[in-house]
This record gives sequence, structure tokens and C-alpha cells, in this order.
Amino acid sequence: MNRRLRTGLIGAAALALGASALGALASVLPADRYKAPIERDVGRATGRPFTIAGPIHFDLFPVPGFRAERVTLGGLATVDEMRIAVAIGPLLAGRIDVTGVALDGPRLSGNLSLDLHGKVPRVAGLLRFDRLDLNPAIRPHRAGGSPPKPSHRADDGWSKEPISLDLLNRLNASLVVDAGAVAVKSLKLGRTHMTVALKDGKLEARLAPMTLYGGTGTATLAIDARARKFRNRANFENVALAPFLTDTIGVRQIEGTGTIRLDVASQGAAPDAIMHRLSGRGAIDFRDGRLTGVDLGRVARTIQAMLGAVEGKGQFTDYSAMRGRFTLTNGVLTSEDFALDGPLLRTEGAGRVDIGGRAIDFKIVPRTSMFSIGVPFHIFGPWGHVRYKADLGSVKDALKHMLGIH
Repeated sequence: MNRRLRTGLIGAAALALGASALGALASVLPADRYKAPIERDVGRATGRPFTIAGPIHFDLFPVPGFRAERVTLGGLATVDEMRIAVAIGPLLAGRIDVTGVALDGPRLSGNLSLDLHGKVPRVAGLLRFDRLDLNPAIRPHRAGGSPPKPSHRADDGWSKEPISLDLLNRLNASLVVDAGAVAVKSLKLGRTHMTVALKDGKLEARLAPMTLYGGTGTATLAIDARARKFRNRANFENVALAPFLTDTIGVRQIEGTGTIRLDVASQGAAPDAIMHRLSGRGAIDFRDGRLTGVDLGRVARTIQAMLGAVEGKGQFTDYSAMRGRFTLTNGVLTSEDFALDGPLLRTEGAGRVDIGGRAIDFKIVPRTSMFSIGVPFHIFGPWGHVRYKADLGSVKDALKHMLGIH
């Protein structure tokens, strides 16, 4: 027999024998013996209880790996089956290189490298989700499975329930994440590309590009988990304002599409404290929409109409452009150059929006082509019950000045 052919056949036989031996070894390993240590070690690494309710399996051929059924990680996720494939070589050096991850539930794929040599585990790699819900990761875990407190209604103020950041202190990470959809609190993002760097409890996440509410955007989020400090720099373009503002800050009276630029920072344990300590700056540029609840054009067209039904559920003000710059200090937004233009209306204004207290106090002056007199208007009250009131005293003074009456 040809020597080269004989060598090839011997090699093939050795490979087949090795594969058969690995398969046989995997079939006799007492996998369930390792369930408790796996649950314990993962729980210690994440700070949350990790349970495997179903059987576990080790696979050695064709790719070494691990399968577990009915897996739950302390409120973060529950999946029917988790499958992880690893590379053999790095195991000998005390490092786990995950070459494949698959979950039945939210679809997840990618590759990870896990280094266990440091004070905390270090994770690096690429992950792809069809949908990613981050809310369980920031929701505080309750010992003993006690039920969460009842959620707040929109008018009750911001939640005082602390945001959990403990996971950020339990590992370091360098990740690239692609997701078809992302949920963070009430905010809903579409397709999003993220780069995430986490070290010693300090996270920096860059979201670019991302889609949201019919528009696009970029954002950089920095979190210091130990100091509980937050900073967010964001640029959103062509977003649908009604659902976006409702989901983010609970404002339902503004419709249209818009561009929003933000650079804000805060500190605190719970949303209520964070919103009351917001500081920074930003700008808005909204287009082709309406303000619901009031007809400012009707107010400005006739002074008499100020005494009529200009405020109410069926009233609205169309606008072609709404813009302004603002600053934020201790949760209060202040703008001095607010402007709103509509088909028959031109409005200027200034005032404050108390984001922490969920209230508004704004003075605007609508003008129409029919009148050179601006009609001052006061917008005030809590977000759930905004009121509009014409300043009749200012109109009276303006008329006297116009007629030369002293």
C-alpha cells in the first residue's frame, strides 16, 4: 500500500477513534453533579441567584460545550435552553473562550472570551440579539422573590425605587453588541449598534447608529456605578415626538417630528433623585405638528376670544416649527429663546420646565398677521393638568399705549 495513503488512513482512524472516545466520555460524565457548583459560581460572579431547573449536558464533539435547560438568572433572564460552545486551547491557560452562544427565548449569537484570573471576571467579544431588554439588569433584585412595589402612575412623580447597578461592579467588559430592538425603562429603540467598555464599575456605552420612534440617533452613556453618577450625550433626528416624549418624560401634549440635542449629567440612587439633580444643556427643533389642549391662534385673533373656550380637550395649535435652546440646573430646564411658528401664528417665549417636579411655568406671546399686539399667555401647572391663561392686564396696557392713553 502506498505509504502516504497508509499514513492518511491511520490518521483518519485516529481522528475517528478520538471523536468516538470524546463522545463516549461526554455521554458518561455525571453532568448533574456539576449543576450546584455552576449555579454557585455564576451567582457569585453576577450577584444574583442563578438556577438551572432542567438537565445539563456536556458536549465534547464536534465542538466542546455545555447545554442547560430552563435557566434563570435572578430576574435578568429566563430561557428554555442555553447552549454554549468553547475552545479547548484557552481552557488549559485558565481562560474560557466562548465560540458560540445560543438561547431559546431572545435569540442570541456571538462569541465571548472570559478571563477568570483577575479580581473580577473580564468578558470580551461580540453579541447579537434579536431583542434586548435591559430593564431586569437595572431593576433591584428582591431577596426571597418578594413582589415589586406597585408602579407609579404618570402623575405620581418619578419612582423612588433605587436603580440596581451592582452588576457593573462585578465584572469588566469590552463588548460589541448588535440588537434588533432595545428596551430601557420606557424608552424603546429599534436596530442599535453598541460598543461597551466597563472597568472598575465605570461604564461607557456608545450607541451609534440607532433607530428610534421613526428617526435615527447617536448617544454616549457614561455611568460610575460606585459614585452613582450619570452622563448622557445624545443627538436624535426626525423622531416622532408624541410617543418619544410620552415614553421618556411623560409629556403628551406635543405632536410632530423633531431633532433633540442633549448633554446632561446627574447623580442619585433612584429616578426621583436623578431627575431632581439634572444639569446640562440642549436644544430642540420640532417640525410640522401641534400642541394639544389649547388654540393659541384663536386667542390672538380676537381679544374677546380670550374669554371664550380656547382651552380644553378638543383644542389644538398647529405649528410648522418649534425651536429653542435650554440649560438645566437641579432638574429645572430654563429657556430664554423659545419660538413657535404656525400658518397664522408667530410666538416667542421664555420660562421654566421643572423636570424633577414634573411641572411647567412658561410665558409666551402669540401674534398673528391680523394684530400687531402680542397677547401674553401663561402656560403653567403639573404635566398631567397643564393650564393656559391669557394675561389680560398686559393686553390692556398694550392697548392703552397703542391709543396714547396714559
